[in-house]
Amino acid sequence: MPFRHRDRMDLLQQKLWEVTLLVYLSGLLQWDVCVGQRVVETQMGPLFRVKGYTVTISCNVSGFRGPPQQNFEFSIFGPSQQEVKIISTSDPNIAYARYSRRVREGDINITRISGSSVLLYIKTLREEDTGEYECYTPSTDPTYYGSYSARTKLNVIQDSLVASSSPDDLRKHEGDSLQLQCEVSSQTFQHTHLSVTWFLQSDQAGPPRPIITLARDFTVSPGDEFKERYSAGHIGLVKLEETTYRLSITQLQLSDQGSVYCEASEWIQDPDRSWYRIAQKKSKASDILVQPSGEISDANTFSTRIEAPKWQIQEGDVFVLTCAVDAQNIVDRYFSVAWLKDNKEVARIGPTGVPSMASDYKQREGEGEVKVLKHSDRDYLLTIRLVRAEDGGQYQCRVWEEVKTEGSFTQQQSQESSVQSLSVTVTGSNLAVSVLNPNITINEGDVLQVTCRVSGAHGQVSVSWQQRSRQGTFIDMISLSHAGVMTPGSRYLQKVQTGDVRIFCGTPDSFTLEIANTLPSDAGTYKCTVSEWVTETNGNTRKMDSKSQESTVYVHSLDSLIRADLKSRNVIVRELEAVELICRVKGPKIPLSVTWKFQQTDSPSQEEIVSVLYTGVITWQRERRNYQLRTLVQEGETIFGLRVFRASKREAGKYQCMVEAFLRQTQRLSKLSNELAVVVRKPESRLSVSISPPSPVERAAGTDLRVDCAVLTATSNSSRFAVSWLFHPEGEKNRTLLSVDRDSVLGPSAGDKYSLRRLGVRSYQLLLQRAETGDSGRYICRVEEWLQDSHGEWYSLPSQSAAMELIISSESSHVSVLQGDTEITVGSGEQLNINCTMDSSGWVSKSLYSVTWFFTPENSSPKATLAKISHDSVLEVKDVSEDRLARMHFYKPTIDTFRLTIQNADEGDSGQYSCQVDEFQLKSNEGSWLQTATDQSGFTIVSVQQIGSHVSVLQGDTEITVGSGEQLNINCTMDSSGWVSKSLYSVTWFFTPENSSPKATLAKISHDSVLEVKDVSEDRLARMHFYKPTIDTFRLTIQNADEGDSGQYSCQVDEFQLKSNEGSWLQTATDQSGFTIVSVQQIGSHVSVLQGDTEITVGSGEQLNINCTMDSSGWMSKSLYSVTWFFTPENSFPKTTLAKISHDSVLEVKDVSEERLARMHFYKPTIDTFRLTIQNADEGDSGQYSCQVDEFQLKSNEGSWLQTATNQSGFTIVSVQQIGTPEPSSSAGWLLSVYPCVIAVLILVVVFLIYKIRRAGHSSAPGRNSQANSLWAESNPLKPVPEA
Repeated sequence: MPFRHRDRMDLLQQKLWEVTLLVYLSGLLQWDVCVGQRVVETQMGPLFRVKGYTVTISCNVSGFRGPPQQNFEFSIFGPSQQEVKIISTSDPNIAYARYSRRVREGDINITRISGSSVLLYIKTLREEDTGEYECYTPSTDPTYYGSYSARTKLNVIQDSLVASSSPDDLRKHEGDSLQLQCEVSSQTFQHTHLSVTWFLQSDQAGPPRPIITLARDFTVSPGDEFKERYSAGHIGLVKLEETTYRLSITQLQLSDQGSVYCEASEWIQDPDRSWYRIAQKKSKASDILVQPSGEISDANTFSTRIEAPKWQIQEGDVFVLTCAVDAQNIVDRYFSVAWLKDNKEVARIGPTGVPSMASDYKQREGEGEVKVLKHSDRDYLLTIRLVRAEDGGQYQCRVWEEVKTEGSFTQQQSQESSVQSLSVTVTGSNLAVSVLNPNITINEGDVLQVTCRVSGAHGQVSVSWQQRSRQGTFIDMISLSHAGVMTPGSRYLQKVQTGDVRIFCGTPDSFTLEIANTLPSDAGTYKCTVSEWVTETNGNTRKMDSKSQESTVYVHSLDSLIRADLKSRNVIVRELEAVELICRVKGPKIPLSVTWKFQQTDSPSQEEIVSVLYTGVITWQRERRNYQLRTLVQEGETIFGLRVFRASKREAGKYQCMVEAFLRQTQRLSKLSNELAVVVRKPESRLSVSISPPSPVERAAGTDLRVDCAVLTATSNSSRFAVSWLFHPEGEKNRTLLSVDRDSVLGPSAGDKYSLRRLGVRSYQLLLQRAETGDSGRYICRVEEWLQDSHGEWYSLPSQSAAMELIISSESSHVSVLQGDTEITVGSGEQLNINCTMDSSGWVSKSLYSVTWFFTPENSSPKATLAKISHDSVLEVKDVSEDRLARMHFYKPTIDTFRLTIQNADEGDSGQYSCQVDEFQLKSNEGSWLQTATDQSGFTIVSVQQIGSHVSVLQGDTEITVGSGEQLNINCTMDSSGWVSKSLYSVTWFFTPENSSPKATLAKISHDSVLEVKDVSEDRLARMHFYKPTIDTFRLTIQNADEGDSGQYSCQVDEFQLKSNEGSWLQTATDQSGFTIVSVQQIGSHVSVLQGDTEITVGSGEQLNINCTMDSSGWMSKSLYSVTWFFTPENSFPKTTLAKISHDSVLEVKDVSEERLARMHFYKPTIDTFRLTIQNADEGDSGQYSCQVDEFQLKSNEGSWLQTATNQSGFTIVSVQQIGTPEPSSSAGWLLSVYPCVIAVLILVVVFLIYKIRRAGHSSAPGRNSQANSLWAESNPLKPVPEA
């Protein structure tokens, strides 16, 4: 039910104020940290709104750059997280089909508050509007910085608000009292508050006047016109029971006349702590007629009348007899009232309101069967309960006015009412009632059935069901009359209408009350009342007897039935171990949804992992590859499982499962389990380290020392290690010599004399060159083990160390090596000899010598160790390739000379060579050799030059343009003068794609004709051919070229020559070509659609033909064509797609009604014409029609069709008019008037054609410029005349 206009304005003003305040606060909070940073904010969710009502969602942007007026887009995300666009301030056609009509009709719109703030307005909410709404602002900033969208969740719930009252037409006198009741209830699952307002509609043309309101915060406030009467206590509003609100008015005034009704509103508190009205309902009105007291003209007179609801009743019924007194100033006057039966007094009420009963009725008064009371200043009531047969007779009222004098009263004149006759019908009955189950226990959500059995009834029966309230009174639920009419109570009206409450007869003698989807509030005492009815001779029915029975119902709430326990067999695990979480839900078998929640260790907030809806929809919030779900439904419980395959520190924290129960697709319960902490620890380290040689180690000064550090055991086979070598001199602190991290990246060295070598996966070697006495101390190998978790993050385990003691001793030195630098130049392939010569005066015959060869490559700074020949002639090689080692020979041509010979030298051998000679002397006391001296030589500078290299590749750039599908040939040509018959050549092809920077390697054909392909797709490789058409040319051929082959191609040719001494081929020269720039273009596209606009006028009900014609010169027999038809309705802006017929003749229809589609036919009357025929045209077919033709050609290499061209037609403007049947005389006259004009036009066209043909014949004579053969060549856009 839509809100009143005034409420909508109040709501809009409230939202405007909220949005303005939100923008202002956002600016203050973000000024320090977000200057220049875009921030998009929307209304905090989740929001709960009622189906059928209005909702607004605010959105504002701040911190942006660009124009002050920003654009906004709203989208919705459903359970599948698929985006559906709704509305935009910049694009009127952005809405998807699901929302386009509602946007077009104004049901959904955007209200702009300012340039940077808007409200999304949905007039009538639907169930499908539930979802997550995103507000997005397109960027106007020079760079992306900040947030450009924000989301909020909207839940659309059912309207369960009920406001009802029993309408009545009441006649009251001025000064009387009035009481009206209104039943207000709501079954909304969310926590809401209710407010109730009573209104008086005095004038149908004017607005209703609020009498009094009970607000949502339980405060009572009167309307503006009733404040004084409320302060005087004459107006009140009380809540009697859970759902009953009573309006009380004493001393009615003439202005109180009119229609009185109550209006209920339901309020919910949003996450921003503001209250929002989500529903509003009105009850039926009671019409109040207030008669003025001035109708008695004489101030000293009065009148009386007798009234009763009916004068024919049955034995056992209730009879109420009213004596009404009409008089002026009745409040200030005193009266005594007596009731007479058959001229005998039954009861009396004195001037002070004290009742008295005749002796014949005193016993019945004591039993509560007879009672009198003063109901108001005017009305006096006599009530007889359980009327007997003797109560029938003639009844009359007698009234005396009493004058009060000195504390006593004196009777004045009396008045008597008219005489009325009461008829009491007496019948007999054997009615008996019993309930099937006096005590019933069920669960919330189950179906409750209370059966009442009837026996002994001879006539028709009626049954009514009541429920005892908390105050002890019975409330009407539903009744079934003896005529078969079912009547719901005011509180149960909605449940009866939805079918949740009903009465049915299981057997002829039983009545069953059935309540579906029971709630805890349905627990209590139910009373079944059965009445027997008989039909009298005059045709009237009367009640003979009534009997009742009660049954007590206990309802176990879902909250008491459902319990969620979260457990796990292993909550303390090591990294990469599995964690099994079990959420055990005990309770009845009802639809359940589960959401797994997780709070990471040291994180202040909780996040969701995954939600499993009762419908089977699964929504992941975290990466799913590390989780597995399972669900097991058993009798009395449901088990939800979450398995974490490989735990890491990211999975350490507190887990919790939230279970939601649903009844009739409505959430009825949300319950959280206990929190379960999962601890993820690092695995226990199994790392062990050893060092060799064993400690202590003694060496002579100048010697080299190798220390090996080995990892004996590791925690995992995939472990990586970071190794550090530390040196601890005696009396000093540790210092790091060398280190290598887990990625084998070497850290800075403490000096050139230290080097680190990795001997294996778990073995590291420290080399100390030319040890000195200062190198004595403790050497420590520290190993840190690293493991990788399931997310690819590395973490370390405690390190392990091993140590060795080193002692360096010094001896006298005798060795001396020649220091002079020399230069050697050799050709590639020649032999290179390098000498290391000692001074003969320093040579000692009793000593042994070791030699170490060093090499510094050309244009490189670090000096590397090639090899070492120990004093005992053991060769130790350092980082030398097998090929180079095979070419190297170490020997001693004389006693004081060491020689390094390199066979077949190449350019890689160029650089600086040097040697170091170490002297060793025999320690006679130990029998071991001790290094006693060392010396280094000068440098031998070697230059190896290429000889006999003649390769040269043409450098010029060329351009090639081919059509798609054609063959592409690219040549790589050597200069013939540089070609050598004894050489072999390899070629490498390079390719740079169009509009791309990196150059990629396509393929390499080695000198021995082996093809090596690099990053080429199978399809492209199948189209590529490499061959050598001539001795000096390499060619790359690409079949069926396409646009992906466009780019720059180049090649590199390497020359290889045979090394005669080894029989292997050595690269001797290389050269690169220029670029071949290739452009592959789409060719063979000739589609052209006629562009001219045409107009067609047809009568309603006639056939409409619309052609889409291609230029015949552009039609190709080998091509296929698709056509798309567009339509713009008359007086409408957006162009819509009617249908598309694909190139393989598949029809695809867009947004066309079934009725219109049945009238449409698509076909091709000729090879170059597509036709749309509409049968029985009507005015809705009026508008602009156009078409688009797409051409497709077959890709011969793949067998698939590729779109090669497209073109659109002009507009065909169609007007469908309502026409009648023309008279024959007018049709004949029209033909006679038009016929001569048509003949004249045809004659002019024929003359013009003859003139053009003769002129074309003269133009084709020799010596003249030739022209196109087509008569229309000069206007044909596909065949332009070339320039002279």
